[in-house]
Amino acid sequence: MADQSHAWLLAPLGMRPVIVAQHAVQQYLTDFHLLAVPFTPAHCSTAIIWQERIVPVLNLGGLAGESYRSGFKLAVLAYQQEPLTPLHYVALAVAEAPERISVADDDVCDPPAEDVELWAILAQTWVKRDNLPTPIISIAKLDSIEFCRYVERVFAALSPAVQATWQQAAATTAVASPSRFSAPARDANSGAVMAAIGSSAAIVQSTIAKPVEPDLGLVSTESRLAQTASKSTSIEDAGAADLDDDEDINSWDDDELDDLDEDGDLEDDDDLDEDD
Repeated sequence: MADQSHAWLLAPLGMRPVIVAQHAVQQYLTDFHLLAVPFTPAHCSTAIIWQERIVPVLNLGGLAGESYRSGFKLAVLAYQQEPLTPLHYVALAVAEAPERISVADDDVCDPPAEDVELWAILAQTWVKRDNLPTPIISIAKLDSIEFCRYVERVFAALSPAVQATWQQAAATTAVASPSRFSAPARDANSGAVMAAIGSSAAIVQSTIAKPVEPDLGLVSTESRLAQTASKSTSIEDAGAADLDDDEDINSWDDDELDDLDEDGDLEDDDDLDEDD
């Protein structure tokens, strides 16, 4: 039997479930305050303040032709543009709590025939889960110009009634106040979503409220998944290493994960970033 690697299964709004490296998910949020970011695409028109940073929110519900709906949860994801560079963060709208899973080289399978353009951008390899092809994705690609343009094209093709729900959601969300933050200039390595938020006249020039030092203990998901593609799509290289000395969701044992209630939320609104 092939070696098993640990990962997280996410259920993003608007697309099939996806798999990310174990160290990539920083926190699962059930209680947060959205801030509107004017002059940005519909799928990234809001942000949250998380650990003194302004983090863009990606809501991809429109990819499935869905109207905007509230009540979603957020998975805060970390990634690097290149190895040994500062971390960037994005909050992905999800329908339920992340699920800890194991994957192996024996699970590798062919990609499906649908949504070829989308998965050509995001997917690094595919594995069988519950008899269905499931992509292991690059988080950095979620913040790429290529992906942003793809999502904008899909959203532009939505019916006027559906588009109106997204516009209304952005219009009724409180606008972030630039007077609340003091920040350095935006890092040149920031991606399309971060750049869009950084250029908004209603928010500070930077998308991060304080400098983020490189974490030499974290190899980027994109780098690991690139290794997956170049080494016979080896799942072992797809990113199962833990962050050293870092209390994150990966520090939870199975008993603690069982504390998730039947709705997929943590009891008492605890988050996955805290260890008992």
